[in-house]
Amino acid sequence: MKRFWLLSCALILVVGCSGGDETDSQTEASGGSSRQSNNTDVQPSGDASDSGGTSVAVSEGNSRDAAGGGGGSSPWGTGNAAGGATTDTSESAADTAKRERDFTLSIAHLSTSAQEHVRRGYFDAAIQARQEIAQKVAAFYGADSWQARNAKLALDHTTRVIQLSPEQKLTYEAINEHDATGQSQTRLGRHDDAIGQFRLATTLATQLWGAGSHVVGNLVHKEALVHQAKGSYAAAERLFIQAMDVRRRSLGETHPDYSTSINALGVLYHRWGQHEKAEQALKDAIENVRQVWGGTHAEYATAINNLGMLYNSMRRFDDAVTQLQKVVELRRALTGDGGDTLYGHAMFNLGSVYYQSQRFDEAVPALEEALTVLEPAIGREHDIAVMLLNNLAMSYMAKQRYEESEKLLLEVSNVLKKRFGEQTIEFAQAQHNIGVLYINQERFAEAEPFVLATVQLKEQLGGRNSPGLLIPLKDLATILRNTNRTAEADQISARVEALAARQETTIRR
Repeated sequence: MKRFWLLSCALILVVGCSGGDETDSQTEASGGSSRQSNNTDVQPSGDASDSGGTSVAVSEGNSRDAAGGGGGSSPWGTGNAAGGATTDTSESAADTAKRERDFTLSIAHLSTSAQEHVRRGYFDAAIQARQEIAQKVAAFYGADSWQARNAKLALDHTTRVIQLSPEQKLTYEAINEHDATGQSQTRLGRHDDAIGQFRLATTLATQLWGAGSHVVGNLVHKEALVHQAKGSYAAAERLFIQAMDVRRRSLGETHPDYSTSINALGVLYHRWGQHEKAEQALKDAIENVRQVWGGTHAEYATAINNLGMLYNSMRRFDDAVTQLQKVVELRRALTGDGGDTLYGHAMFNLGSVYYQSQRFDEAVPALEEALTVLEPAIGREHDIAVMLLNNLAMSYMAKQRYEESEKLLLEVSNVLKKRFGEQTIEFAQAQHNIGVLYINQERFAEAEPFVLATVQLKEQLGGRNSPGLLIPLKDLATILRNTNRTAEADQISARVEALAARQETTIRR
């Protein structure tokens, strides 16, 4: 029976997970949402065979999309129920997205000017710039749109900043400083320091603007993200809910920051393993995003992606495929030629779900296309690229395309060796996959050093009773039995049985 070691993955995108600096917050900066990173996160989520699998636990972290947050979307949205730009019905989604990006850039330029005017004390010029933004946004999206409300709120906020007393301006500057320091500490992975900075900023912002201010909501949301990254899920849940409530009251339910809060809560529940809560929250997020951004927008694709990857974690593969196929089509429509990196990520996710559900005929072309799109942008040593190459290699193995599989698995092993070193679980897993390839070809003598090295390294890293030893020990027994070392094979098999019984006892407890 062929056995395949799987590198599992899930690319989760948090819609517009945080705002910018307090002075460049969602509503103050440009009358729109200052969309930061997607907080892309790769998570191992199981395997596609009853024999178990191995995964390289790597993370994209808080990568910033070159096109801006929210999956390359603008901070303004397209035509939607909340009031959007009037568009020609013959205009393609890609053309609409381009036109909107161009408009957003022009508004961002005016916003930067307004901020600079405030900094230099040219208050009349700052107000004039904000008024011009409000007029243009209302004309582009409609006077009743959330974008127009945002622009008006930004104008009001700038007016309030200008009118602050000298003492209040010191508080205002302190808020910005703590916020900026919190974001810097977050990027450095100094979670406790970041939390402290955001809490100081929140306390001061509450004193200056009031507990119901959108600024307070943004800061609370940022702190929640740090708790989530730290693994403090209960604290993150409390803060996400608090931020969501502030945003609902200050910005309304038809606002992207409120959508962000719903989606972030769903992603939190996914990572927490509370799948039922996650499913409901992510479904709510999809509906809210559709109302805010429209059903052909990049933010909508991101929301659907998150539900699809939840279903993948729940091993509801058919449901996952249904959702991720929608994402692929939306990304393709938004990019026109399908050459955008987010389209590549969508194909990677879809291909990886095909792979985990052992639909290898569909996995191979999807993963090959993802590699073609992503390689020019991220190379072949990026975390995503390494997982993609491994998943493609294992799919080739399942299709008995052994030569292609071997080439990719050796490449993955070399990359992981260079990045993590030989004494790491990542390298051990890569070595194991090569051993499995040789076992499938009955090249037992060549498989043995790879599998044996995996066993020895996992014993060093996790001890002789490490759960990760079960599968490589089974493979080692297979190799020994097929090279006429029956007594040694029996000893290893007895160890496997004891280890399996130990794990079963632990699970029951």
